[in-house]
Amino acid sequence: MSFYYGQIHQNGVVNLKQNELLTLNRLLWSIFQDSTLYPGAEAIRNFMQDFVNYNYKFSKGAVQFPMNADLPMDLIQKIVKFRIGEIEQNKKS
Repeated sequence: MSFYYGQIHQNGVVNLKQNELLTLNRLLWSIFQDSTLYPGAEAIRNFMQDFVNYNYKFSKGAVQFPMNADLPMDLIQKIVKFRIGEIEQNKKS
């Protein structure tokens, strides 16, 4: 999976896009006191049990990973693949 960023905002949020996917279909990543991934509400619902199991804070559209621990790359990859699948499905509709 290769990504490029379209924009880094002043508040540290990075827009990640894959191939030619529209900017509206992006994943947002923010790093301040924690690392926050904004995959959207459907992805959060889909992976909610994982977040509970790992004791990660989450809201209806974002999940926070603590800065004092390694990022759960396997979980992040699953979330990204889920979002790509969602985006591709929406393009077909």
